[in-house]
Amino acid sequence: MSASPEMVAAFNRWQLAEAASWFAAPCPDHLMDALVHETSLAHAALVAIVPTSADDLLLKIYPSLLEEYEPSANPLALAPAVDWTEAARATVTRLMSDLVAISPPIAAAVKGCEA
Repeated sequence: MSASPEMVAAFNRWQLAEAASWFAAPCPDHLMDALVHETSLAHAALVAIVPTSADDLLLKIYPSLLEEYEPSANPLALAPAVDWTEAARATVTRLMSDLVAISPPIAAAVKGCEA
């Protein structure tokens, strides 16, 4: 099974908007407001799509997972919060490894920001 073209396009739009707002900082408030607004629109479009496969669902929930965890130096990679227990840290680290291993679009997003 693979992600639908519609879901991949929406995910790529969100990925680009998220990375742009992350790497633009610091910048003037009006510019950051516009970038954050675009990220919000891209995320809303992504979650509005009805998934037709497990791969679609992974792409749909990934931005929400990212919002729940502190980003590392890579804005598109999940990172455990500093004050987590070792068990929670290990779980999130494993989740990120699993997501990267099974989802080529997520792997590409994470790898693209590591350079």
